[in-house]
Amino acid sequence: MQPTDPDKIRPDSTSPAEDPVPKSGLAASAVSGLRWNYLGNIITAICQLTIGAILARILGPKPFGQITIAATIYGLANLFTDGGFSSALIQKAELNELEVRSTFWFQSGIGFGVAGLIVLAAPLLARVFGDTSATSVVRVMSLIIAVQGLGLTSSALLRRELRFKVIQRSTILSYIIGYLLVGIPLAYLGAGVWALVAAYLTQAASTTILLYATERHSLKPSWKMPPRSMSVFGSQIIIGNVANWAHSNLDNLAVGHNLGSNALGLYGRVCSFAFAPCNSFVGGLQAVLFSSAAKLQKRKEALAELALVAIALTLAIMGPAFMTFAAIPGVVIIGLYGMKWVHAVPLMTPMAIAVLINTCMAVLGPVLNGSGKPGRETWPQVFTAGLAGAAYFAVARHYSLVALTWTVCGMYVIRFL
Repeated sequence: MQPTDPDKIRPDSTSPAEDPVPKSGLAASAVSGLRWNYLGNIITAICQLTIGAILARILGPKPFGQITIAATIYGLANLFTDGGFSSALIQKAELNELEVRSTFWFQSGIGFGVAGLIVLAAPLLARVFGDTSATSVVRVMSLIIAVQGLGLTSSALLRRELRFKVIQRSTILSYIIGYLLVGIPLAYLGAGVWALVAAYLTQAASTTILLYATERHSLKPSWKMPPRSMSVFGSQIIIGNVANWAHSNLDNLAVGHNLGSNALGLYGRVCSFAFAPCNSFVGGLQAVLFSSAAKLQKRKEALAELALVAIALTLAIMGPAFMTFAAIPGVVIIGLYGMKWVHAVPLMTPMAIAVLINTCMAVLGPVLNGSGKPGRETWPQVFTAGLAGAAYFAVARHYSLVALTWTVCGMYVIRFL
């Protein structure tokens, strides 16, 4: 898509207050987006499972532990780089080119600034995770924040238009380029953790290039802040996302700080495996739910039906898979990763239960956010994140990695309730 004229209004396919789109048209777009999301997520999950198993057998737990440290840090930093403005671009009923330009430059500037701060703070951050040898990894991985910041606006515009086919195609291709063409060869050559770092960076750069090549918004500089309405909405999204980040990463911080990077590698690989099908299923569903809820935000009954269908679909499809993971953890872990990972087997059962519960809960947030009510999800998440952090550090300090994993499971139950 070519850049539009400055200040030209970019109306959505519907304006909820004035010209609602026919339900059949929205349903067709949502189903198409959902189909492409799932196809792309399934292919990506298969690639991740296969390539991840190969890399895990070559490298062992410690490199994955160091990558988990860096990924935990840049995952939090990315929330502030985005500023919640990607969600605001999707949710806003009408959008003009100036708002797109200001969002792009704001996100890009914050991305480079945050990356620079992490480079400076890397020694301290690595020390917090209990592995000062990870300092260089954290510094190099911070480049991902700057690179991804350049592609956030294009990604949001594509999701706004429900063009998930393009997004999934870019995701799959960039993953193959990063991991199959770069990561595995470097791992075989003995690059160790740097094989994973190079794969991450290559994937991020490839994704940004592919997304912008498809959705070419204007790059004309704009030094104006995004509109206040978008800032207010975005700030609520940030608070909720930080709480979600805390739920997903405070356990990593507790393990790394108290038990070391080898234990973090074991724990992180189990989390990665358990969350892969969850992310494939829910990730595809969330994007469509958010965009659809944004278009249905004036139709309360339709929103309720959307949420109920999403929960029912989640339970029906994901329940059998996660119960299987919980029942035969040894077959799953050793069969995939080999005997180097035998100490990860006791972690699989509680993690599978925890992720199943999380999957059931995860489909409600996009409906609330898309309907313009992110606060409904935000504050319960903030409260339970604080409770979870205290529990994780206490258990990791005084008990074992297995005990911490069961604590994570318990906290996911409390969070769901």
